Amino acid sequence: MNQFKLEPWPQDITDEDIITDLRNIAKSIGSEYLTVKQYEEFGRFDPATAKLRFGTWNKALTRAGLKISHRNSLPRAELFENLERVWMALGRQPRMHEMRKPMSLFSGDVYKKRFGSWRSALETFVKTVDSSPAEIDNYQETDIQRHRTPRNPSLRLKFKVMRRDNFKCKLCGASPALKPGLVLHIDHIKPWIIGGETVMNNLETLCEQCNIGKSDLPMEEE
Repeated sequence: MNQFKLEPWPQDITDEDIITDLRNIAKSIGSEYLTVKQYEEFGRFDPATAKLRFGTWNKALTRAGLKISHRNSLPRAELFENLERVWMALGRQPRMHEMRKPMSLFSGDVYKKRFGSWRSALETFVKTVDSSPAEIDNYQETDIQRHRTPRNPSLRLKFKVMRRDNFKCKLCGASPALKPGLVLHIDHIKPWIIGGETVMNNLETLCEQCNIGKSDLPMEEE
C-alpha cells in the first residue's frame, strides 16, 4: 500500500475547497476562531495557500464565516458601531459574555484586549457617544417645508434616541430587556413625507408592532 500522497497543486484547489476545510476544522475543534497554527496542524492545505488566495488569513476566515481572533488594524469606530447594535438589540447594557455571534461580530475578549477591561470599553464607548458631534437635536418649523436631514437616522442617532427613551416603546412600554427578541424601531413623530426632520426631538422609539400600526399620516382629531 502506497503511504505517500502528494498534496494537490494550489491551482487545483478551489476557493470553496479552502472555505469548506476552514469551517470543518473550526467545527472539529469546537471553536469559532481558527489560528494559522491550528490550521497548520489539522488543515488539509497550507495556510499560505489560503492567504495567497484571499489576500490575508483574516479575509479567508471572514469568507468562511469564522470569527477573527486578532486584528491589529480594527478601527475603534467599527468596534463601537458593533457595540451600539448589540446594546440596541438587547435594550440594555451588554454583558461581556453576550458579545458573541450571531448578535455580535466581535467577542468580549476583543474589547477587553483593546481597552484593558470590559468596563473600560463600555466607559470609553459612552464617553464617545456623549461627546460626539451632535446631529441637529432640535429644529423650528417654517412655512417652507425643506428637508435639512436625510430620512433614515444614523446608527449613532438611533442609539441616542433609544437611550433617551430607555430602550422602551413609547406607546406600549415593551422592551427587549424584558422580552428578548423584541425589535425596536426609530420613528418620526411628524412624518418625514410631510416635512418632519430626522432629529432628536422628532424621533421616538417604537416596537415593531406599534410601528406597523402607525400610519405615515398625522392623526386627526375626531
